[in-house]
Amino acid sequence: MTKATREQYSSVEASWTNRDTGEEDKAVAGDGSPIHKIRHNYATETSAQRAAQGKLDELRRETDSFNVTLVGDPFISAEGRINAVGFRSGIEGVWSIKSVQHSIDGGGFTTSISAEKPNA
Repeated sequence: MTKATREQYSSVEASWTNRDTGEEDKAVAGDGSPIHKIRHNYATETSAQRAAQGKLDELRRETDSFNVTLVGDPFISAEGRINAVGFRSGIEGVWSIKSVQHSIDGGGFTTSISAEKPNA
């Protein structure tokens, strides 16, 4: 397991130009600080809000990663979930599977999993 060393943001701010007033407004996803500010200026409040929420979801997913190779299981696939049981504290729990690689070699059939914490 790898814990991310980057700063964990609590919210994301995206700006958009209000066509009625001509002024720049803000759309915020999440609550609290630190705040990640998206540099791009969006055309509408809806697009700014979607961008802010998407970036917040991405930042939350990228905090921790979990990689494991185990006895092969052909039923494990990307975009599924895995419940890590029997590992040390901090690893146990549900993870979203990003990628899976199945291998057959002299050592037999193995499955390598790369996973991340799912969205809250």
